[in-house]
Amino acid sequence: MRAQGQTFFPLGGHSGWRTARATEVSVGERAGLRLAADPAGPLGLTSADGSLGGIVLPPGMAFDAEGTLYLLGQTRPGVRRFDAERRAFVPLPAVGAEQGADVRQFSSPSSIAIAGHSLYVTDLGNRRVQVFALGTLAVRHVWGPWDAEGRRTHAQDPAAWKPLDIAAHGGNAYLLDARYSRVYMHRPGTDDLQLLFEGRGADRWRRLALDREGRIYLLKAEEGRLEIYDREGRYLGTTTEAGDIAERFDPPPLRLSRRNEKEPWRFCLPESLLRPCDRRATGEPPTGVAPLGACASQPPGGLIFDREGERVRRAEPHTGPKLYAASGEWLSEPLDSQIYRCQWHRIELQLGALPAGTRAELFTYTAAQPLTRAEVAGLSEKLWSKGYVVTGQLARPLPAGERGADAHEFLVQSREGQYLWLKVKLSGDGYDTPAIVSVRVHYPRESYLGYLPAVYSSDDESRWFLEHFLSIFQTEWDALETRIEEVAALFDPKAVPEGKLLEWLASWLALPLEGTWNGAQKRRLLEAASAIYFGRWKVTGGNDECLTEIEPETATRRGTREGVRRFLQIYLENMTGLSVDAQGSYPQIVEGFRERQRLLLGLEDVAALGGGTALWGASAVGRLRLDEFAREGEVRLVSTGDPERDLFHEFAHRFRVFVPSAWVRTKSDEEMLRRALNAEKPAHTSFDLCLVEPRFRVGLQSTIGVDTVIGAHPLAQLACHHDLDAPPSRPPRNRLGYDLVLGAPAGDLPTFRVGRETRAGAGTILS
Repeated sequence: MRAQGQTFFPLGGHSGWRTARATEVSVGERAGLRLAADPAGPLGLTSADGSLGGIVLPPGMAFDAEGTLYLLGQTRPGVRRFDAERRAFVPLPAVGAEQGADVRQFSSPSSIAIAGHSLYVTDLGNRRVQVFALGTLAVRHVWGPWDAEGRRTHAQDPAAWKPLDIAAHGGNAYLLDARYSRVYMHRPGTDDLQLLFEGRGADRWRRLALDREGRIYLLKAEEGRLEIYDREGRYLGTTTEAGDIAERFDPPPLRLSRRNEKEPWRFCLPESLLRPCDRRATGEPPTGVAPLGACASQPPGGLIFDREGERVRRAEPHTGPKLYAASGEWLSEPLDSQIYRCQWHRIELQLGALPAGTRAELFTYTAAQPLTRAEVAGLSEKLWSKGYVVTGQLARPLPAGERGADAHEFLVQSREGQYLWLKVKLSGDGYDTPAIVSVRVHYPRESYLGYLPAVYSSDDESRWFLEHFLSIFQTEWDALETRIEEVAALFDPKAVPEGKLLEWLASWLALPLEGTWNGAQKRRLLEAASAIYFGRWKVTGGNDECLTEIEPETATRRGTREGVRRFLQIYLENMTGLSVDAQGSYPQIVEGFRERQRLLLGLEDVAALGGGTALWGASAVGRLRLDEFAREGEVRLVSTGDPERDLFHEFAHRFRVFVPSAWVRTKSDEEMLRRALNAEKPAHTSFDLCLVEPRFRVGLQSTIGVDTVIGAHPLAQLACHHDLDAPPSRPPRNRLGYDLVLGAPAGDLPTFRVGRETRAGAGTILS
């Protein structure tokens, strides 16, 4: 018995917020309404550490492909690299160790970046960029000083360019020329810089960053905002809050921290980045509240260094700087119902966060005529109707993923009016912020009073009281009817809410979901599993009816080779982030009966050589048989089966799964992959998981696209400790003469130089 004809105004998300004014409030499409970050604090775009509010590494810090951290000296000259064996930073010889204008010398360097086995240094004082090979530290390029036309000039020329910042993305380096507001790109292996685009006016930008998608962010420090461009220079928008774009970046594995401006900066290098081998950022990244991350735990999970790379003692816990504004206010544009004397009904509020010590208040105001922004801003507080107040509690339970757990609803208290304004006040302690994800304003109010005799609404006071009284019951019944109408969403993998309901739907398919996965990963597997088991859905029916049916002929079929492969692809996508298309032909599944197709010499029908078919022999099984196959190191003690029928039994009811070893990095990764295989394979079969290393061995590992990966030379580090977290099925690595070749990267090969060392074939390569 719900009232008919109601509609609503959606605010937030893709619908936008219809903002008239926001004071100390950040307005984001995903983050919603939040208290604005303190511009001078760690989360502000103009934060003192230069990290753009913690979304990128501070300038002068860079990681290479192996997870080694490089530091550009701030008060001491030179560049330092972390040495895992010494657990200390060591200077790179002849790389900025002296100040000056000669090659390899720096003057007021501003930033570094690493791309394509090259170290880029913006030598700001000399108005140039120097590029060094990471392996040999040879000088690869020196660009500048140049004038506006690209002609060489001197560093003191007022018209000289100003290479201020540099960043790496996708194997390329991106350079900001602050003097002429130009952005360049350099592709390693080429000699010249490529101009991407140029801004209007000189000295427009001060900082450069790129997100995962390759969008370019340029900081206008005096205005405290980032301008966003694509690589062709097309303007995409602007933002004044780091929180609005933080999800587009991979969180940096370290942050700078200090108690006050008089103390030096410090950072925590976590234990996962201290290892001699397999260095990578693991665990939770540091946050603005806990910038030292793992080093602040007991016992410490890393080492603390200052900005110059010197070890410092672990400091006592202290209260850091404020992160957010203490209070803020947001005001909406007028919402026009286009109904004369419209009685607005209710407001649905979706909270994203409500930490302890924070507070959110909502007010409404209605009028028959539209008002200007100045008129609305000048309204007395007494004219605003306080609709709802919610306060964060210390032990307030918010069950993650449960439907409606963070949803609030309240009745609009304002009188009739065609236009409505919504005002939100947020407050906090400066260290956290409430977040309003979305708001729905429902109108008009068609209450249960319309179903009662007219005498109950004959005067305004009676009508006003009964509308409010009946709304208590109407709200409950409306919520129940909404749940009934939307129950179909509970059976759709794309629409079912995250949490218990998503896992409940997966239980219908007897589909186990990994506990470490997030909601998006679980939903991806659930959606794929329904297609594997049953087939795609199709929509039929005319304009008045819509029926959904399943097309069984499109099902991949559970337990088949393609069904298992499709299932594994989703697991690998969740593990590695690679889409199914990016995975190419992997994983490969080779069924045993295909491996049974071998040649038997002496038999007429199965002894025709050709086509790459392998010969059958006793070594295929390795069964010990005296006088036939008994060579030490090749035999196995096999006490079951019939030797005469090994050709058939060895490959019966089994299959092999080939996956690139780089995709399965830890024991837990392999265990997860084996759980997927055990869940989907036919019960009577067994499998072998083969992790493919980038090797090519004739007769052993030489089937392109199956057990051989052709790519770059694998990198190895000498004197590495055994990786205790390595997957058990991964073949041994770094065996000299087997899968390891000593040599320098291609870019570090000796070049031609006239002098005593110019000897062809020894120190020089002619090409």
